[in-house]
Formats: sequence, structure tokens, C-alpha cells
Amino acid sequence: MPRMDIPDDIKIKATVKGGAVYYFVEESFVGSGSHYFVVLNKNPIVDDGLVFVCAVTLDIDVIERITPMNYGIETLVQATSVDYPLLKHPTLFNCNNIIVQPVEVLVNKLQARALSLKDPVPDGLLNKLRKGVLASKHVSEKVKRLLR
Repeated sequence: MPRMDIPDDIKIKATVKGGAVYYFVEESFVGSGSHYFVVLNKNPIVDDGLVFVCAVTLDIDVIERITPMNYGIETLVQATSVDYPLLKHPTLFNCNNIIVQPVEVLVNKLQARALSLKDPVPDGLLNKLRKGVLASKHVSEKVKRLLR
């Protein structure tokens, strides 16, 4: 029986949902490798863009970068492998720094073999991340509406 290849745009549209996790390099991050990005939208298929929050390993460099910013504590979500088994180290999600991209960005990364899909985050962590973004003074109301 011949193998049927599923087009990359269908693969992405079939997997994109709130809590979906993609692993890729974000070009706007200077000198950085791949990161886990969590989709936060309630209805990502119909929304105008995907809202992502990025996971970064919680270390002294991260703490030094965010401390002067005076972010509200509720906008800095910490997680460990207990919260999401793929996390190998204590991790921070800075819900003040979100990325909004069209779904085509994921399709292009998949076509370039520069993206992988991971298991979705549990609902408890997804809810904390959404609350963190909704509490942020640095995220626009337009973006926040996509999470409600």
C-alpha cells in the first residue's frame, strides 16, 4: 500500500490548540537555541495569530535579566518536571514576553524540519500561563482577548 504523506499545513492545523508545545528556534531571540513554546489561545485555528509563551531554564542569568524589569510575580510562572515531564531543569515562563505569530510560521518551520511537536502541557500549567499573561501590564488587550 502506498504511503500517504500528510501536507505540513494539515499536520500543524491538526495539532495546534491551547496547550500545544512546539520546539523551535525563535529568530528574534539573540544567540539562542531551540526552546519550548506553548500555545495559549483558546481558539487558535480561527484566531488571527498564535500566542506563544516561551520556556527558559531558570538560572542566574535569567534572574538578572528579569529582576530590574519589576514584573508582577503572578506574571512569572515557574515550573519543573512535576508540572511538565519534558522540563529537565527548573523553568521560567515570563508571561510578559509573549510572541504572536501566524500559523504559517509553524508550517514553514515544519517544512524546513526546524520544528518538532511535543506533548501538550497539562491543563493546570496552561491555566497558570494564561493567568500570567492576563495579569501582565506588558501585553495588549487585543492579545489577551485571544486567551479568554
